Amino acid sequence: NITTFTDGTREINWTNLPDDTYYFNVTITDDAGNSNSTETRTIRLDDTKPSITIYEPKAQNYNTNNSMQLNYTATDNLIGLDECWYYVYNSSGSLIITTTTLSNCENTTFSLPGGDIDYTLYLFSKDKLGNTNSKSVTFGIRTESPAISLGILNDTHSNTLYNHIFNFTVSTNADSISSCQLWGNWTTGWHKNQTLTSVSTSSVNNFNAINLSEGKYLWNVWCNDSLNN
Repeated sequence: NITTFTDGTREINWTNLPDDTYYFNVTITDDAGNSNSTETRTIRLDDTKPSITIYEPKAQNYNTNNSMQLNYTATDNLIGLDECWYYVYNSSGSLIITTTTLSNCENTTFSLPGGDIDYTLYLFSKDKLGNTNSKSVTFGIRTESPAISLGILNDTHSNTLYNHIFNFTVSTNADSISSCQLWGNWTTGWHKNQTLTSVSTSSVNNFNAINLSEGKYLWNVWCNDSLNN
């Protein structure tokens, strides 16, 4: 694109240029036909923020708090990335991981305290012209085992041998309970007697009724949640 002026114009203004790389120079010619040109200069226009996509962690619960993956991509459409950084808050509002710089916008790992609580990771990316973008993801850490309460009636004396019902309640901070097992010593030693795969966390659960011989027995219930705690 060449623009010619014959009125002594010394300043040119272009507006609404899209983000791109531009080159320009100036050539001046006198009335005798003598001319001279400046060096060619480069302008890179970029007012677009970098784009960020977070792949890990996902918006879900995890059963580990160690070596959590921060897996993401950050791209800039023209000028190039300068740096990235992140920090993490928990759902109580406490800063758990202070600002951590990723000078090459590389993937990394991080660790969090154990227990059952949610976290939000904030990730930032800045290009070489200072355009900055951010993304966040909220996820949960669930490392505590389900809480089980055995039915009180099963820990008392009974004058019947038939149709003994073993019941319990269970709660979890994970997404759900995967299964629960009834264990006892009323036949050949300590053994698993039954397994429930449909377990309620809001009401009492019952195993199938069992007939027993006279004696004193021990029993308990084992459960694992959807995160394998």
